[in-house]
Amino acid sequence: MYFLFILLAISNITNFINLEITGPSFLEINDTVISPPKNSIYIDYLRDDINLRIVIGLNYKNNSQSEILYKDLINLIKQMEPNNITTYKNKLLLSFESKKSKIEEIFKIKFYLYYYNKNFYYFSTIPKIDYKFKDFIIGISGLNNFTKAINQLYFTQISSKVFGVEDIRKFYGFDKLISLGYTGKGQKIVIGSVYSFNYNDINSFFDKFKIKRKEIEVHYVLGKTDKIGDETTADIEWAIAIAPEADLILAVIPDPKYSSFLELFNYIVSNDLGKIVSISWLIPEDILSKAEIKIANKIFEEAISKGITFFFSFRRLGF
Repeated sequence: MYFLFILLAISNITNFINLEITGPSFLEINDTVISPPKNSIYIDYLRDDINLRIVIGLNYKNNSQSEILYKDLINLIKQMEPNNITTYKNKLLLSFESKKSKIEEIFKIKFYLYYYNKNFYYFSTIPKIDYKFKDFIIGISGLNNFTKAINQLYFTQISSKVFGVEDIRKFYGFDKLISLGYTGKGQKIVIGSVYSFNYNDINSFFDKFKIKRKEIEVHYVLGKTDKIGDETTADIEWAIAIAPEADLILAVIPDPKYSSFLELFNYIVSNDLGKIVSISWLIPEDILSKAEIKIANKIFEEAISKGITFFFSFRRLGF
């Protein structure tokens, strides 16, 4: 079996559209495809060198299927070259970023660019996938949800710039808050994540941007892990950059299983680690059972009763 356990930061799954079988040769998305508003202005095909991020859901265990079909599925996955993958029971969520032209080739689609309400948007035609994968495909996100596209001219102008701490603070208005004394002093920020962090990278970050080094209180929820996570490292760096005088608490789990996340949430709430909790991981409710959602909901209800606020990532994939 093709086992894949790689970091997933799915934060832009706005609409995980199910597939409907409509023909003998291909799978096609049903008529819930979102079209541009009537008063939008067609600009052109989306530029070929634009990178897009797509998420596709797969059932990867089906004992009724032949070994040859499994190999074909693996070849399809390899063609996508996913850079972020998570597993849940017998499901895979694959996030991959690629040139617009390659995505068009894989899904047999065309991307179009529209202008609407002072913003640029893109959407695709109906994607098609070989019918033999009908028992594996759950859905696709990111192709045709009319997600806001980056202004291409602006993108060209800023693409070579590396943003520092002061740039980010100024862009989001934190520079004004810090100048007024709102530095996070007396507050605790709890970061919940998968895997540990890179000490050297964090120290280099502090030195480069002249941020006072802080001790990080670490809780290993399901046993200690020495595996380093770039996501965890970045979460720590930017939390301290935005709130330099806040106390930082890290609670980590050794794998991205949903059951592990439930243990993580419950640990943070039960031990009342802090009132501000930041989680940069996301999983769509579509692939969870009602019972699993109910467990999470109960934990979050207890968090509310204790004055604990969870902040989850949102709309970070794609444009």
